[in-house]
Amino acid sequence: MKIIGIDKAQSKSGEIVFVTKPPLTFQVFENFRQLWNASDFSFLKGSLVWKGHVHIDSEFRRQAETYLTKAENALRQEQNQAQNSEDNFLEKVSEQTGLPLL
Repeated sequence: MKIIGIDKAQSKSGEIVFVTKPPLTFQVFENFRQLWNASDFSFLKGSLVWKGHVHIDSEFRRQAETYLTKAENALRQEQNQAQNSEDNFLEKVSEQTGLPLL
């Protein structure tokens, strides 16, 4: 996940709103906060909001993008595992009953 800009209209003193691509979901945001132990962030309509007192630079951006990507990938992996589990279950029922999966 990339941070592509700052939402000028939503940002204000002490609160920077970052626009991400793809847009941030609340689930990815929650994973991000847990992974980075990031208490200075919040979520606003698909954007990442920073309310910290640390100097923001390119390293800050790089770290944020790294943790956003890790959070996104972890969520995707969880979803894939759940789907695979469901698919395996249905295949097993299909084999046991002799009914095809449609």
